[in-house]
Amino acid sequence: MIHHITCAALACAVLAAAPAQAAPAKAAPPKAMQVGPTTLSFRMLGDEITVPTPAGYCEPTGPYADAAQVAAAGDSQNVTLLSLYNCAEMAAGAPSQHWAFIKAPKSLMSTRATLAQLLEGMGAVPESDLKAALEDPNINEGVQKELSKVTGADVKVASSIVPVDRDANGYYLAGTVQMSAGESNIAAAVAVGFTAVKGHLITYNLYGPGQSPAAVRAVLDEARVETKRIVDANR
Repeated sequence: MIHHITCAALACAVLAAAPAQAAPAKAAPPKAMQVGPTTLSFRMLGDEITVPTPAGYCEPTGPYADAAQVAAAGDSQNVTLLSLYNCAEMAAGAPSQHWAFIKAPKSLMSTRATLAQLLEGMGAVPESDLKAALEDPNINEGVQKELSKVTGADVKVASSIVPVDRDANGYYLAGTVQMSAGESNIAAAVAVGFTAVKGHLITYNLYGPGQSPAAVRAVLDEARVETKRIVDANR
């Protein structure tokens, strides 16, 4: 189970990055930031799952919604359950630099497990085994082919995402992703939190600008907070 979840998370991280950074063809004039609802929800195999909305994030609209659809279409490893973009960046019509996705690995859609069972199954952070799986060149190659097919561009991908921590609410990976498509170049810090809510295995995937250690720590800290909020809201 560890290998399937880890590979799915890496594909999710890489595929989400490129289209999410796309700006509208013509930037809209700045306007007041639209604040979304305090909670959102989605259904997963018969269960309603509540998501406390992260501060400053909203569901994407307009060209941002289009970008989210492209990201979801290019991800053959996961089902995208919820997409969130920075409210202020969308209101200004600016390229997005902060976005989050909640996804479920397709290979584990039928697997039912409690959070305790998930954490027991994942065990400690086995750096050597998981790092080897994450650095498998076939993963990036497959992601490049999938995203190139969806976008119609020649996409190149480089990533460095490794398991870093676990706590009572989930299991975490973090690192960086770089992607180029034509003249577009994207670099982002990424953190992924695995958790289980109402018996379903899901991932919270958070992206932010920069690739410094501080940028990675920032998204990891935020991913921990939001993963806990999701778990608490669905107890």
